[in-house]
Amino acid sequence: MVYHNMYLIVIALVSHSAVSIPRSPAVLTLNATNHKQWIENITMNLTFMKVDLALRIDAPSKPADDATEKDKKSYEDWEHSNPCCLMLMRYHMDESIRDSIPKSENAKDFLAAIKEKYKKFSKNEKNEHLNMLHHTVYDGSGDIRAHIDKLMGHYHKLKAMDMDLGEDYMVWLVMENIPSQFDSIRSSYNAQKEQWTVGEMSVILAKEEEDMRKGRARSISMVTNPNNPHKRKFTSNNSSDQKHPKKKANHPKGNGQASSSSTGHKNEFFKGKCNFCQCFGHKKADCRKLKAHLEKKGSDKPKKTE
Repeated sequence: MVYHNMYLIVIALVSHSAVSIPRSPAVLTLNATNHKQWIENITMNLTFMKVDLALRIDAPSKPADDATEKDKKSYEDWEHSNPCCLMLMRYHMDESIRDSIPKSENAKDFLAAIKEKYKKFSKNEKNEHLNMLHHTVYDGSGDIRAHIDKLMGHYHKLKAMDMDLGEDYMVWLVMENIPSQFDSIRSSYNAQKEQWTVGEMSVILAKEEEDMRKGRARSISMVTNPNNPHKRKFTSNNSSDQKHPKKKANHPKGNGQASSSSTGHKNEFFKGKCNFCQCFGHKKADCRKLKAHLEKKGSDKPKKTE
């Protein structure tokens, strides 16, 4: 209840100030798992409210009576910002955590004490970023620039924890783990004496990726679009003027062959049955079995049968 009243006092102080207050994002409540997000969130809100001066500068000494108006104004602004920051931070904290933070009347020192309390988690966080840095792999299906930005995010977080790997290492790490489709860029990089920066590498790889996508799209269009003017038509001698000669259709031999009977009509299939071999598809006069039978007996013509 006490901190609720203090929070209302902060709102009243800020509301009656001459500074216009923009709309701020929702303030998180500090618990045992969100200390990093809470620090960013509370700092952002105090900045939006324009009362974060006490978090940015050390406490100024109280000006003398004959001090300049500028020094007096600076001290007054800090005196207004410091209690506002303290009350807002204490209000948005879990009660168990609030009691474990050393008491302080300086907002900057109070925020430093909160960071120190959760400093033991920095080792685990550092290991997490290192693992993500070395196990985040680009498979060639997304955006190479977004992949590099993700890796650089882990790099900058490690740098903030006093672990600077260096940009040269990041360039080497990216170039060693890009897929084989970028082999030409990797070979060009290894052949040069100059060291690329991360920005130069990102631009070169993004341009290469864009060219490869355009090439794939053009190839797909040539294959799938029959009216594409770039699609080649291959002939026997690779000439578009010469046409392939049409081959005559070879009808299968046997019962389904075309009948060349005594009537003189060719390419007409007989739909009846042979009176000699009882097979469908040809007449008795065209029966090969009958001709073979007659040749065997030495006759020239078949005997007439009813």
